[in-house]
Amino acid sequence: MPLHWDYISNRAPSFNSRTLHPLNKEEKLHSAIANIDFWNPQPEAFELFILKMKKAWSQKKFRDKQGDRKTYSFSLRPSNRELLKQLALEKNCKPNELIEHLIDSLRRGEIQTHYNTEDIASQLQYAERELAGTKQELEDCRNEIDKLKRELETTTKRQIGSQPSTF
Repeated sequence: MPLHWDYISNRAPSFNSRTLHPLNKEEKLHSAIANIDFWNPQPEAFELFILKMKKAWSQKKFRDKQGDRKTYSFSLRPSNRELLKQLALEKNCKPNELIEHLIDSLRRGEIQTHYNTEDIASQLQYAERELAGTKQELEDCRNEIDKLKRELETTTKRQIGSQPSTF
């Protein structure tokens, strides 16, 4: 059934759908128009009815255009919402398209969400070796600084001791 027939038959106060039985789309359209023509509401009520009918039609067109897509509502932290907007801008797409792309990539295995514990252990051992080497370099630098301080102190004492007294 066309939207105008459904909308008017359910919402127009003077409409009596029990007495009208249109057989096809064309008859439904003519019945809906005739019902509006014979309805004698206050101008404000008529404007409100037409406005609501236009909004309903607009919403129907939007839903039809969405096809097999469904609307989902979920909450995000404000920081993640901003990141989603920023990433979508960088990728030149809409936020929902970016989410769909991420889901598709996860499904195809292009994005790794779980890591092999052996790989993580190996990386951890490497990082520990690097840290140990860095600690040793730091200790060597401290020893070199201490050595240079002692040399400076010794040199300064010699220079002071070798100068003639000015008294």
